[in-house]
Amino acid sequence: MMRLSLSFALLLVCAVGARACQNGQGNCQWCNTDLPDACFECFEGYKLDKKLKCVKERKCVANLDGCKRCNATVPSQCSVCNVGWALSPAGLCIKCTAGPYCTACAANKPSICRKCSKPGSPIGMYPNAAGKCTKCELANCAKCTRVGAFAPRKSKCTQCIKGYKLVDKKGQPETCRKL
Repeated sequence: MMRLSLSFALLLVCAVGARACQNGQGNCQWCNTDLPDACFECFEGYKLDKKLKCVKERKCVANLDGCKRCNATVPSQCSVCNVGWALSPAGLCIKCTAGPYCTACAANKPSICRKCSKPGSPIGMYPNAAGKCTKCELANCAKCTRVGAFAPRKSKCTQCIKGYKLVDKKGQPETCRKL
């Protein structure tokens, strides 16, 4: 029995099921003879999508579309986004829409804030249960965190402003007292 070389086998498959595309078939180099709208191979700079259409290959560019650093192993994806953008599982940066004080939002949920306090924002901003930046209601508090949904207070102070210290009285919530 005769063994076919790989290149001859590929040539045979192409001859049977593919043809050079005619004008007007976009960026497709080799078309499927049985499915006229399907492509086998795209021209350089394009790739096949799930529908066997040629789409422009996306290349990551740092400082463009919210991307701070591109993925070294997958050049079409971002690995770190700029402040105010969220990294999606697909490696895209999505602009946060959770409000002006949001510095990091949830991946694929740009309206849910996970971190607050951009430079110039009011002191003591934290993400509330709804995912929006809220000012800490505790006096003289620089940093707050959200406490459980059924707690008597909405936030807990974790750091006081300059000139104050965090005081914990037995059984009482922390407060900021003047030094």
